[in-house]
Amino acid sequence: MAQPRIPCRQVGRALLLNLALAARAPSQAPPEEDPYLFKVCLGQVVLSECFPALPRGDGFLVPLGELCRELDLAIEVDAARAVASGFLVDEARTFRLDARTGTLALAGATRRLDSARIQVREDDIYLDTRLLSECLPLEAVILRQESQITLETKETLPLQARWKREGQARGLVREGGMRVFQPAPDPYRLLDWPALDLTLAMQQSQGRATGQGSLLAAGDVLKLSGSFFAQFQRPGGLEAFHGTLGRRDPHGGLLGPLGATAFQAGEILLPGADLTAAPAVGTGFLVTNQALQQGPAFDRQSFKGDLPPGWQVELYQNQNLKAFQASRPDGRYEFLDVPLTYGPNEFRLAFYGPQGQRREERLSFDVGQSQIPAGTFVYHVAGVGPRDGRGGRLQVLASQGISSRLTVHAGFVRTLAAGRHRTLGTGILQGFWPGFATTLTLAADGGGGSALDAALRGRLGPLRFLGRHTFFRNGFVSPLVQNGVTSRTELEVAVPLPDPFNPILTFEGGATRDALPGGATSDSARLRLSASLAGLALSNQFTRTLNGSPGLRAGTTQGEFLASKVFKAFALRAQASYRLSGARTLEGLALTAETGRFSPLSLEWQSSLDVRSRDRRWALSATRSQGSFALSLSAGRSSLQGWSASLMVRFGLLRNPLDGRWHSRAGTAALGGAIAARTFLDRNGNHTLDPGEPPLSQVAFTVNESLQEQRSGPDGGLFLPGLAESADTQFAIAPTTLEDPLMRPVRPGDQVTPRMGHVTRLEVPIVLVGEITGTVSGIRAGVRKPLPGVRVELSDTSGRVIKSVRTAYDGFYTFGDLQPGSRILAIPAEAAGRLGAAPPAPRTLALSPEGTHLDGEDFELSLPPEGP
Repeated sequence: MAQPRIPCRQVGRALLLNLALAARAPSQAPPEEDPYLFKVCLGQVVLSECFPALPRGDGFLVPLGELCRELDLAIEVDAARAVASGFLVDEARTFRLDARTGTLALAGATRRLDSARIQVREDDIYLDTRLLSECLPLEAVILRQESQITLETKETLPLQARWKREGQARGLVREGGMRVFQPAPDPYRLLDWPALDLTLAMQQSQGRATGQGSLLAAGDVLKLSGSFFAQFQRPGGLEAFHGTLGRRDPHGGLLGPLGATAFQAGEILLPGADLTAAPAVGTGFLVTNQALQQGPAFDRQSFKGDLPPGWQVELYQNQNLKAFQASRPDGRYEFLDVPLTYGPNEFRLAFYGPQGQRREERLSFDVGQSQIPAGTFVYHVAGVGPRDGRGGRLQVLASQGISSRLTVHAGFVRTLAAGRHRTLGTGILQGFWPGFATTLTLAADGGGGSALDAALRGRLGPLRFLGRHTFFRNGFVSPLVQNGVTSRTELEVAVPLPDPFNPILTFEGGATRDALPGGATSDSARLRLSASLAGLALSNQFTRTLNGSPGLRAGTTQGEFLASKVFKAFALRAQASYRLSGARTLEGLALTAETGRFSPLSLEWQSSLDVRSRDRRWALSATRSQGSFALSLSAGRSSLQGWSASLMVRFGLLRNPLDGRWHSRAGTAALGGAIAARTFLDRNGNHTLDPGEPPLSQVAFTVNESLQEQRSGPDGGLFLPGLAESADTQFAIAPTTLEDPLMRPVRPGDQVTPRMGHVTRLEVPIVLVGEITGTVSGIRAGVRKPLPGVRVELSDTSGRVIKSVRTAYDGFYTFGDLQPGSRILAIPAEAAGRLGAAPPAPRTLALSPEGTHLDGEDFELSLPPEGP
């Protein structure tokens, strides 16, 4: 490992002085004229490595003028008159401190300070750090052992505001505390190596053997992103096949002036529409500029995706278990038209694989904040062809933000309703106010029928509610409305219940009444209790339906119970369905228990009971899910079909473009994206890996500021799969893992938007940063003296200021962490003019990629004679 380079002269002086002071006997206090030198930090940013402070009793005095210069506050100190004056943050907040009288006038209000904590010296006015909060909008925290002073501000200082503006200009703003980098170029390819997820299974049951398998392939095809799924069985052949081609861009940069966020052809999810159509999956097309994670309907959301054989998925909403699905023959899962309550809705999809795999997806929707910004136009156009006896459908929706509280939606659906194709149109007026939202919807079926719907949803304390009433006229017909319904009334509430033993216990209830001709009604009521405590999720839902005329009403009551608990060493999941009307019976029961305690094996027990068929099943499986592939063996018995056994192999294949090798892994490879990065020392500064430039091994990276376990190999390469598709990912080097403390990446990081099955290729050049140090002094009447607080600037060859510092109390300045290139060092005319001096000639300096340390870049200013 390379040895650390010699530190700058400033740090060396601080180290020597502090060591000398620390060497004194503990009982001997340092003399008052000897300062300590501290590192001063504003939050996480180092302002000064060598800031003087005078020890006084149990505290420290710091120079006010020097501190204001470091913070770029408009306060000047006249030590000769013992006065500090200027303003704080805003020119209206005038500041004047008279150290001799111990008075502070701030924005016209005068108060006295403790004069014992103020000292006037020749160079500055020194204040006890405990007085700073009375004078400035900040607190100073002294860390003696670390020789550090940390400043915590009570409001945003102009210096912090400038940092934010500069960060935004460079694309380094923070969102939710996360740094955001410039996007890395990642063009689509005509044809790229796909990522593959392959599952093969063999089963022996009832004396015969069968085979089953699935293949998911994803990657770039024809400069589009493609995914293809096939499921087959022996005997029987191909059972299911579907695919999708298109692009997704969360920044809305697709299709030129259309500004689309997505366009796709193939297997798509067609969203529902108020009063006119339910969600559907089919083969068709989609074009939209909506946010990728947000559907056209603001009050409901649908979830769909690939679910390979043997996998299971749970849906949680606001930590409450809402639904559960196992894998289907078509390899998909769907949770359609999930209602959203007013306010934040946090969804979590928990996936469980047959070999013990676990992964999660999280999505957030806020009904109270989902209005379209004023002046924004949003569109969604989609269509699917006929499938499984269902007719095709075309759907168009357009939305316009009118104001911060008002949005207008309009659209139509061409679909099959009441035995014939109809064109149904809708118009929606949507309003948002603090605490509640309203919608007014008008729909027409193209045959003279119409519907008018009014809804109010909102929040009263912890209670979330929805009230809705719909009128149907002239026999309005749609796939969502039973023919002949004259009106519909809905009410839904959700509220957390107070329970000291269970911090999350939620009651959800709803009721719907359809009025029919002749006084008949169709009623339904829903009641769900959900609880979550220490990883245990419980959910029980009752559904009651009543149909018929007032004197002849028949009803049924169904129930479903879900439970899930993930312990440290094992997990349990249970599902039960039952009927409470008529003969109360249990209709079905399923229980799954799994553990990874016997690593590297994962054991799973499944048992189920189907009351109607009287079939009792159990199965025990053992899985090895580590390494290059997953292997599962299982055996079970059915009371109707007898014994069975199966063998399943699953693996994902992904090609690393850096070395051309295929990587096999037990987890999925096709559902997300990957990064292949090569790290090297850029000796010639062209940001490209050239022959002879050494790779850097054992370098770690962060993804969205989370440190990854993988490190670069001997060739400098790092391969990182499993990144979320179509979600901006911030990728950066972990600087502490570079072998030389003066090594820095040329770019602070890269923003990558992964796509399914695609590997983003990055080169990460590293250079050795340089340093420039020197002093600024003034000469008056042949006497040289250091000049504190003088601004020194470093610019690039175009004149853009890269860094600006002020000299310390002894006239010393330093520029560190300097990237290679030509730089111009200068004292600006304004800074020299404040001292009555002419600015010295700028200097052009060259910094090489292998580190340049320029010491002694001193400036001398000729000062005018002092006045009488």
